[in-house]
Amino acid sequence: MATTRRTLMTALIGAAALLPLSANAKNADAGLYAAAPPPNSVFIRVVSTVEDGQTVNATIGKASYSVAAGTATAYKIIPAGTTQVRFGTKGKTLVVSDGGYYTVVIFGTRSAPHAALIEDPKLDSKVKGLITFYNLTDRAALSLKTADGAAAVVDAVAPRKVGSRPVNSATTGFAVFDGTSQLGTVPQQTIERGNAYSSIVSEVGGKIKVVWVRSETAN
Repeated sequence: MATTRRTLMTALIGAAALLPLSANAKNADAGLYAAAPPPNSVFIRVVSTVEDGQTVNATIGKASYSVAAGTATAYKIIPAGTTQVRFGTKGKTLVVSDGGYYTVVIFGTRSAPHAALIEDPKLDSKVKGLITFYNLTDRAALSLKTADGAAAVVDAVAPRKVGSRPVNSATTGFAVFDGTSQLGTVPQQTIERGNAYSSIVSEVGGKIKVVWVRSETAN
């Protein structure tokens, strides 16, 4: 069993990096998406953890988003610079840098929602995949591990922060842990080189939700 675990981790894992919500990820764009954004543009997606668990509709610039609780939309192209995110009757000014990739997290209650901007990590190798782990809960130091809990893929991510790790191609399942307590699982996934994946953990209506998404762009 120990040999099998070591073989899996050797096949899967490359170097790790933990990033705060405001992290400035400056790696090359190669392999993260089908193409980099056009000049003077960025990619932005939306995640909702609004407490009532209902779908949230938002706009950023001229782009419209509809997102179910605890999930993520595809990335859309937005002009770089200063822009506005609007959700319900609320809004927030965002400043985004040319060529960047961002996630806007809408959280709080339906009557008093808020938004936070995350600058997402980028993949710098066409021969690796990228796994990004979002702890969008108030629980401290959550970890994304192999399905059996034997080894951390992205370890000890603090509340409202994100960690990432470039990995080799492999097929495996994952689980999310709070210390030694398993909070949820991710079914077996095939990690392909040149692609990016996100495991997003949220707490909506008092219930933990773990989702897995392959990063995609949309018009």
